[in-house]
Amino acid sequence: MLGGFECGIVPMRQADDGTLFVGGTNRGWASRGTKNFSLERVSWTGVTPFEMLKMEAEADGFTLRFTEALDLELAANPENYKMQAWTYIYQKSYGSPEVDNVTPVVTAVEVAADGMSVKIKLDGMTKGHVHHLDCSGLRSKGGSPLWHPNSYYTLNQIPKL
Repeated sequence: MLGGFECGIVPMRQADDGTLFVGGTNRGWASRGTKNFSLERVSWTGVTPFEMLKMEAEADGFTLRFTEALDLELAANPENYKMQAWTYIYQKSYGSPEVDNVTPVVTAVEVAADGMSVKIKLDGMTKGHVHHLDCSGLRSKGGSPLWHPNSYYTLNQIPKL
């Protein structure tokens, strides 16, 4: 999604022409920015940023799809995929610290021939945990960094082979 809004986002509405109207307030836990309230307009520039388009769970890791072809050398390097995982305590009171922290290890990377997707194989996927993937070492074939290099996936079930 987008960043840099003047305060915490409450409603969003898209107009028929594709313009996104975003309302905001400084009330609540998600509030950021310097304004007490805002109404902001986002217009499409026609340029798709280099992003992770989709993250799909597999029996032994994740498949990642991108909006542009990857730099194949960087994409093939397991060091460019860092993952952490954790869960929360389900309780009647509000909130929980992150608990049962694990560090899944990337054991292999398979890059599609067109560079538009990769399959990362992991040791340590954990059912019921939030998996945080940091891909800040990746670049597009043209050298652009990911606009949002972090992804989060709540792994409710591990798919079967």
